Amino acid sequence: MSTRLGLALGITLATATAVWWLGATRVALQSGGETAPWAAQALFVLALLRAMLIAVAAPRIAAGAGYSAGVRSAIPIVTAAWPVVALAWTASVDSVARTVLVEIALLGGALAAPVVGAVLARWRRGSASALPLASLSGIALACGVWLLSVHWRQLVDWAYA
Repeated sequence: MSTRLGLALGITLATATAVWWLGATRVALQSGGETAPWAAQALFVLALLRAMLIAVAAPRIAAGAGYSAGVRSAIPIVTAAWPVVALAWTASVDSVARTVLVEIALLGGALAAPVVGAVLARWRRGSASALPLASLSGIALACGVWLLSVHWRQLVDWAYA
């Protein structure tokens, strides 16, 4: 179940981002504007939203069903978007090294975020408070990702300045 959930979340996120990106590219082409910044925006949005989704979903799933279930749900969230990431990268002027580094960081996050839920489940063994605490922890992690994205965003803006 957790793998299917992760895959469904990843595909939904990738599809929504692809539709937005292709629409923005169409508008840019019609107005004679640049399309590469929109591709970089798509890469940024995909990375940020996948990181936030992993931060929220993986700890709760791991608290309820164990670390491996959390990982099985988080990895597909990352990998389901890889075709869109590859297309957006080819349309942008972003370096392959930075794109691969972001994907490796997302995979690392997919392995690390379930640890929070597993630790909470072990710490609150037999208590019904493990799931709500894991959800709150995931929300706090997602807020941290959002706050750190300001610095990450400056890198994207700098590349197109």
